[in-house]
Amino acid sequence: MQNRSLLILLASIIALGPLTIDLYLPAFPSMQGFFDANISQVQLTLSSYLLGFAIFHLLCGPLSDSFGRKPILLIGLGIYIVASIFCALAASIEQLIAFCFLQGVSACVAPILSRAIIRDRFKKEEATKALATVSSMMAIAPVAAPTIGSLILEVATWQWTFYFLAICGAVIWLLAFFFIRESLQTPQPFTIKAISTNIATLIKDKRYMGSVLTGSFLYAPLFAFLSVAPFLMMNFYNIPTILFGAYFVFIVTGFIAGNFAAVRMSDRYHWRTPFKLGLGIALFASVLLFHLTHYWFHPLSLIIPMLLLAFTMGMISPISTSLALQNYSNIAATASALLGFIQMTVASAAGFLAGLFLNRHPEPLAIVVICVVLISISTYLLLLAPSYSHELSAESK
Repeated sequence: MQNRSLLILLASIIALGPLTIDLYLPAFPSMQGFFDANISQVQLTLSSYLLGFAIFHLLCGPLSDSFGRKPILLIGLGIYIVASIFCALAASIEQLIAFCFLQGVSACVAPILSRAIIRDRFKKEEATKALATVSSMMAIAPVAAPTIGSLILEVATWQWTFYFLAICGAVIWLLAFFFIRESLQTPQPFTIKAISTNIATLIKDKRYMGSVLTGSFLYAPLFAFLSVAPFLMMNFYNIPTILFGAYFVFIVTGFIAGNFAAVRMSDRYHWRTPFKLGLGIALFASVLLFHLTHYWFHPLSLIIPMLLLAFTMGMISPISTSLALQNYSNIAATASALLGFIQMTVASAAGFLAGLFLNRHPEPLAIVVICVVLISISTYLLLLAPSYSHELSAESK
């Protein structure tokens, strides 16, 4: 398979994650009424998905480094299809929360193994461009998903959002089966000692951890927003369900613009430049979010700051990912898995906190966003920025 065709397929596989999250967001109010549940319980379905998505990273990566990318990908996608059907058949909110956890566990194979395949197939200097290209292509999913979900709700019940996800999972499984070829070159031993040694090596690497933590905390505002957006947009700002997805176009446009910026800047500047620029914009956007939601009663008071935050996420995410995986070709899936575990754990926590303190006003969301952005800046200053000095020292020798 040619590189461009491979990137399109990998983008489709990675898109399964945001598709799963964004497609059923418009159904939150319907699910709340169906199960007679409160807002926090419905929001917990998303946090449960993200938690399952995060936890299985720690096993999925080592499994793939030992037994190959393709078989683990196909098994994970198969479980995803079954879990999505179980979500549609859930008889209680507790069952739905449990099945969303299983759905998250299985869905995590998509980004882990797609990033690992890119690391296997592309040279170091090409990896950032490939990751940014894949991110920009898969951004179609979060643009289309809320609108598709809203259209499904116009003609059917919320259960059909999960049946639709099962169908998408089946199509992706078939594409992966026929067109993905194994890219693992040197299998690693699947032992507790080998796995723990590899993970310890990654954790001790300040450059790796700095890249991962900075990117993860900058990724968290989007998930905090997604956790509470249905209630704020439709209940607080009284946006019709059918228009819910239209507002996401603005946010995803910012993300795609950030991806293009990453591609252009990776050729011209050192990695410190986009990090500094992105973190500065993120800090401004988080303060703007807090200010606008207090003084302007309009959904754009949420959307405009989130567009800026999406831009920074789209710009820094491929660069931080490429930087983190750069020196670990032999354990690319494990490095990708630990990255994903940390990223999804942080995202799940941010979403949980935003939903926990939600009081029909955006203030809790704004506070969570400011906090995670400040932590992202701190990890950059404490871990990632000092690694540049070590980089210069190594080059001088």
